[in-house]
Amino acid sequence: MAEKPRNIPLLLTPDDEDKKSVQKQARRPVKGIGQWIMHMNSEEYLHLVPGSADISSGQLAVHNSEDDLWMALPHEGRLSVFDITSFAPYHPGGIEILLQNAGRDASEAFRMAHAYVNVDMVGRLRKGFLRKTAGRSYPKLLPNMMPPFATTTVRREKPAWNWELSQNRSISLSVMFPTFGHAPEPLSWMDNLRSIVVWYSHSDSESDSTETNSLLFRTVLDNVYHCFEFRLLSSYVPDLQSFQPLLSVNRDSSQLSLSKPRICLGLKSKDSSSGSSSHCPTSIGSVLLDILTPTNAELNTHSDRSFIRCRVVESKRLQGTRYRFLHLAWSANSAWMPFPIGHHCILRLRDSTDGYISRPYTPVPHTLFGASAPTICPRLSPFDAYFLVKVYRDGQMSPLLDALKPDDELEISLPIGHMPINFMSSLTGIPPQNSPWTDIFMLAAGSGITPMLRVIDSILYGSGADGSAPCPTTLHMICFDRTQADQVLTNELEKLCIKFSDRLSVLRVLSEAKSELPSGAKFVTGIISDDICRTGLLTLTLSGKEPISVADSTLWLICGPSGFNKTALEIAKHWFVPDKNIVVFKG
Repeated sequence: MAEKPRNIPLLLTPDDEDKKSVQKQARRPVKGIGQWIMHMNSEEYLHLVPGSADISSGQLAVHNSEDDLWMALPHEGRLSVFDITSFAPYHPGGIEILLQNAGRDASEAFRMAHAYVNVDMVGRLRKGFLRKTAGRSYPKLLPNMMPPFATTTVRREKPAWNWELSQNRSISLSVMFPTFGHAPEPLSWMDNLRSIVVWYSHSDSESDSTETNSLLFRTVLDNVYHCFEFRLLSSYVPDLQSFQPLLSVNRDSSQLSLSKPRICLGLKSKDSSSGSSSHCPTSIGSVLLDILTPTNAELNTHSDRSFIRCRVVESKRLQGTRYRFLHLAWSANSAWMPFPIGHHCILRLRDSTDGYISRPYTPVPHTLFGASAPTICPRLSPFDAYFLVKVYRDGQMSPLLDALKPDDELEISLPIGHMPINFMSSLTGIPPQNSPWTDIFMLAAGSGITPMLRVIDSILYGSGADGSAPCPTTLHMICFDRTQADQVLTNELEKLCIKFSDRLSVLRVLSEAKSELPSGAKFVTGIISDDICRTGLLTLTLSGKEPISVADSTLWLICGPSGFNKTALEIAKHWFVPDKNIVVFKG
């Protein structure tokens, strides 16, 4: 009979009292907390006089080594600074976990790991009080994160998680998510795109060492991210390739396995020979963040921790167009990072002055370019992304991307976006059921076509990993460009229209075409207007219908320059389309 996974008593005091009891009982001293209590009664310790110096954050930061270890902790109503160098050898979790917060305010880490421990145990080691000039500080925040100002109601919705030790000595992180709006059954695989995991290791970072060796886990719920970050002990590294996302709408947890190559393997070897299962680690690290934050929070493009390094796998100019196709990939040891549909990212590289330049781009599906399919599950690419970049001759960013060759390096940000995972569905019926829209209208101007491509791919080919049928939604798209030279993927989309003749229609509109259209031209001239929208959107099964008759059952997707978007919104309003049925892509 398999042994039940064992909770590891270390990082966060669990939400319920039973878990708290398990953690407290399993905690084992390293050198001996009892010996420290004996030391507290010694003449040497009793002669120590607590200090009252005024200590700045900068002064505190200097004391961050094993031989000189200070940290700030709340004590008697004030934020006190303690020199815990002499206490460190007695700490039950070992000195290494203390070094994780050396030279800094450790209030939050202490509260989460030691809710039941009194700071009086090191009271006489006080050096003074921490002086702060800008209010309470938080650990440096990662992309799309904000200080935890959430209300009590929101806090109760945070996912529950636990570290567990299995019978074979492997450590796993289990996350149990609260209820959120799932994608409808034909698109249930989209739930696999909710979570990203990023590993910031000391060897890969050029930033200060206090900002390295941490594991970030971020999950899209409905309109918020759940973000938590752990600082792991140096003996642990995450095995990101073992990450298991939500595999279906019926699954309510994700798992991330951790490997301990130098120590864990030895313990497994010893256990297999002795049959003992008593070697349970007392600690694996500390919690830095566990918060909910809005999905529309701004990305800090000035922070190196907002980006991960990637390399160019493929770079080719699409013949006869102004677009370059880029296939980018990052190390499987640095990030598991699929992009939710409707989300974009920032690409960043250095210019000729060695300064950074960055621009937002939206990933596109690989299927339109003959690339091989992902190996993990359909349309889930956690280690690569594909882009269509429109190259402007006098642009700042696009010429640099146009010059990239295979194996060149640049940086890519974490996914950015305010779109819920299930935005391609509507609530219908009594009681309300989450189901695909009957029709999707797409209005794209110029490079605004890029976010539409994954929508098309998902609807036409988006069966789940279980082989469920594609989504039955019908697609109607109008592509607005200035000239024929600005068009992209004309042949590819034409072939799709032929293959899915009853489910996809595409109208090409040029604003500066020649006065006389060539014979067989597959586009019309003009700009966005009510008449052109009627021509390009009321097609297929909607032919002959009035806009008001389909207003409630249709999703509108809009992407283009601000003037174009404004006109598109005015047309949608004129067609009596509810606000909830309209999405304007950003980025």
